[in-house]
Amino acid sequence: MKIDCHKLIVLLNLVLIVLVGCLLLRDNFPRHSRGFPHNPPRERMFDELGLSLGQQSRLKENREASRTRMESFMRATEEKRRAVAQQLSADEIDMKKVNALHGELKTLMNQLEDTQLQDILKVREILCQEKFRQFSARIGKMMPGGRPLIGMGKDGPKMPPPMEGNEDGFDNER
Repeated sequence: MKIDCHKLIVLLNLVLIVLVGCLLLRDNFPRHSRGFPHNPPRERMFDELGLSLGQQSRLKENREASRTRMESFMRATEEKRRAVAQQLSADEIDMKKVNALHGELKTLMNQLEDTQLQDILKVREILCQEKFRQFSARIGKMMPGGRPLIGMGKDGPKMPPPMEGNEDGFDNER
């Protein structure tokens, strides 16, 4: 039983393609459909924090509303950035238009910051202070860069140390 070397190489390549395809496709299916229990990190965190069903529900609603607002802000800021780039790449730059678009972009960014703060304050209303600290620290671990919500950590607010020789933290020399 002699197998042609060429046929063996073709067969091994097919097997390799099928294996790679299976590995790539498996990530397109939810974890629970692959035999893993369905318990996403947020659900697990809610359980670990001991949050009531009402708190969990309010946090989920807040998150969905926040996500919708953020997507809207991101679309609007991207449109403004494109418009500024378009103006800057024109043969003749109309500085009035550029400044107006840039002002609109800054206004959007300020509104985004205000909205993010309001969303965090809503979370603070839902949770007691200790649960908020724990929640913030855990969310921070889930986020890129591992940063907690606005200066909150497991030990409470984190403030930068005052500048050397200046107890109030402000540079009074300017």
